[in-house]
Amino acid sequence: MPVAAEMSAMARRGWSESKHSRTRKPFAKDAIMSVLFIIRTLSFIIRTNITMRTNLLEFESRYGDQRSGKACLERGDMDKTIGSPATALAGIRDGATVMIGGFGGSGAPIELIDALIDAGPKNLTVINNNAGNGHVGLAALIEQGMVAKLICSFPRSADPRVFTELYLAGKIDLEVVPQGTLAERIRAGGAGIPAFYTPTGFGTELAEGKPVAEFEGRYYVQERWLKADVALIKAELGDRAGNLTYRMAARNFNPLMAMAADRTVAQVTRIVAAGEIHPEHVVTPGIFVDGLVEIPDPKQEEVLNRLGAAYP
Repeated sequence: MPVAAEMSAMARRGWSESKHSRTRKPFAKDAIMSVLFIIRTLSFIIRTNITMRTNLLEFESRYGDQRSGKACLERGDMDKTIGSPATALAGIRDGATVMIGGFGGSGAPIELIDALIDAGPKNLTVINNNAGNGHVGLAALIEQGMVAKLICSFPRSADPRVFTELYLAGKIDLEVVPQGTLAERIRAGGAGIPAFYTPTGFGTELAEGKPVAEFEGRYYVQERWLKADVALIKAELGDRAGNLTYRMAARNFNPLMAMAADRTVAQVTRIVAAGEIHPEHVVTPGIFVDGLVEIPDPKQEEVLNRLGAAYP
């Protein structure tokens, strides 16, 4: 082969080898980086799984297998049922703030109120829609001299003689709250909202001493939340975890009060097993309920008043 041709061939081979070497080196570097990334990722996943498993084993060693709510109920870990109203209301202190559900007699937890009367705490602040009727339920509680202050929206109900006589005698304080505002103040207490503004009551005695603000040319009154130490409510069905449903209008203030109290006790017509209440039918989740008492045949305030009943 002529020298020129041989040199040309050598040059072509050198360029080809140089090109391939240039393509091989970046490819080898990328492959190494990919392998290192995979190794690091796998190492992170393995370490995470080991940590999670260790934590789970430690949790189960302390508290048992908590992964199944139904299993917890079967062991009684989440069983909120209480044998009697008296047991459920033991320990309510003097001076406590008590929310009592109901709209008149609808949804009023008469048996729990009776148990509260039997327990005997004094100087209570009671939050309810009205001031009681006759000599049963809330009226009976007031008649026993156990209520120092009543917060309600309708003190002049069908037969409020007990409250009226004590109020005129200066033996009980009254805070009147418009009904919608009352509901919203209770809801705010459960939602953790300290205050809100409403146009209701502006320019009336109910707004005296309260902050007022103007929004978009209209004046609004600031209202504060309402919270309680204990809420006594009435529901229809309850499962052992405290999930509740209500019967028609008996729902009223009960779900709101369940959320706004440090401790909530519910009387229900029937207690069912876990899972028997469809999740979409639950109105008050069990997280807001601390005690559950079954009252299969609850008293009705209107019926008691027609019979001229009194408690105790």
